Amino acid sequence: MSWPGRNKRRGGFTLLELIVVLGLIAGLAALSFGGLFRARGANPLIATEQLIAGQVRQARHTARTSGSPVVVNISDRGVSGVARIAVWSEQFENIASPLPVPGANGLGLRVDGAGVNPWPSRQLKLYELPIIGRDQHSLGFYLGCQVRADPVTASSGAIPLLLLGPDGTIETSVAGLCLMPVTRKIQDYTPLWTSATTTGATATLAAYELVGWLGDGGDLATIATLVSSIDNPPADQPLRDEPVLHVTVGATDTDIAGPLVGGTWEDVGLLYDGQRLVLYRNGVRVGEVAAPGVLPHAPALNDLVTVGQIGTFLSSTAVIDDARYGLLQADLPHPLPKGVAITPTSSGAVEFALVAHPDGRVETQEVLPPASTATANPVAPATSIGFTSTTRGGQSATVTITVDGRVSSALDLR
Repeated sequence: MSWPGRNKRRGGFTLLELIVVLGLIAGLAALSFGGLFRARGANPLIATEQLIAGQVRQARHTARTSGSPVVVNISDRGVSGVARIAVWSEQFENIASPLPVPGANGLGLRVDGAGVNPWPSRQLKLYELPIIGRDQHSLGFYLGCQVRADPVTASSGAIPLLLLGPDGTIETSVAGLCLMPVTRKIQDYTPLWTSATTTGATATLAAYELVGWLGDGGDLATIATLVSSIDNPPADQPLRDEPVLHVTVGATDTDIAGPLVGGTWEDVGLLYDGQRLVLYRNGVRVGEVAAPGVLPHAPALNDLVTVGQIGTFLSSTAVIDDARYGLLQADLPHPLPKGVAITPTSSGAVEFALVAHPDGRVETQEVLPPASTATANPVAPATSIGFTSTTRGGQSATVTITVDGRVSSALDLR
C-alpha cells in the first residue's frame, strides 16, 4: 500500500534562490569582516580614551584625599604624573611627652632658628632623586608641609617653611614657601546681645601671610615672581563674606580661607607647573599668579630642599611636619596605545597638562614651548584633546574633560 505523493522526488533550490542565499551570506560576511577590521583600528582610540579617563579619575581622587594638587602630563611620549618625596616626617616612635597638639600625626619638628639653636639639617639633595628632568621645558615642582605656628604677635617674625636652593637660604633660593607676619584690616560687627552700632568700623588683626616665590638670587624685595595669599587671590575663587572677615579698606587686603593667626595645624603648599605659581592652604587655592616658563634661577644637581632656613635665622617658633617635595613629570610615563598620536591644536601644542586641585576642580591646559626669555607662558585652557590613528588614516577621537572631572569622547571611524 502506498500513499499518494509518497514517492515523489523533492526538488532542489532554484538558481535564483541560490543567488539570493549567496548574496545574503556575502553581505553578512562583508559586514562582519568590515566591522572586525574597523574595530581593530578603533580599539587603540577607545583604549586611549579609557586611559585618559582613568588618569583623570585617579588624579582627582588623589588630590581630594591628599589635599595636594596632582598634575598629569599627556604627550606623545605617554602619560606621566608626580613623583613625591618625603623631606621630613616625624614618626610615632619618636613621640615624647607632652603629646602634640591634636590635628596632626607625630610630634613634628620644632624649629626656632635662634643663634643658640640653629636649624637642624633636615634636607633632601636633588641628585638623590631618581629622575631630575627631561626635555627642554621646565617640569615644575610642588613644595608642601604641615605647620603649627605659635599665635602671632606684634613681635612675630617670618617663618621659612621649605626652601629649594644651593645653601638653604632665602637670598639664593630657587623657590620657597614661608609665613610672613602682617596686619589685617577686618570689619567689626554688632553683637546680638548689645545695642552698640559698630557695624562697618574697621579693626586690625595680627596674622600670617602665606608667601611663595621663584628666586632670582636676590632677597624677597627683588624676587622674580612672588605669590601672596592676601594680594593674589585666584580670580575664580569667591571671597568669604562673613562679617568679621569682610574687608572694608583696601582692595588687595583679601583672604579666601580667613586670617591665619597660628595656634592650629595648617597644611600649606606651593605649586609651580611651568606656567603659574599656586598657593594652597588646607586644600584650598588661596593665591595664584602667572609665572615664567623658564626658571629665572635654575636649580643645580647639588641644590637642597630644606626645612626652614639653615643657619641662625631668627624667627617665630613653629612646629613643622610632613614636609614633602614633588617633582612633576618625573615618574615613568605610561605609553599611549600603539598607533595613536596627539592631534596638534591651532596653536601647535602637542602636549597637555591636567591639574587636579584638592577642591575637585580639573583644569586642562596646553603646554607650549617656553620662550627664550623668562616671560610667562600663556595659559591656553583646553576642554578637549584630539587623538589621531597613525595606522588608519582619517580615524580620530576627541576626548573632552570638564572642569568637574567628567570625561567623554567622540570617535570618527570614517
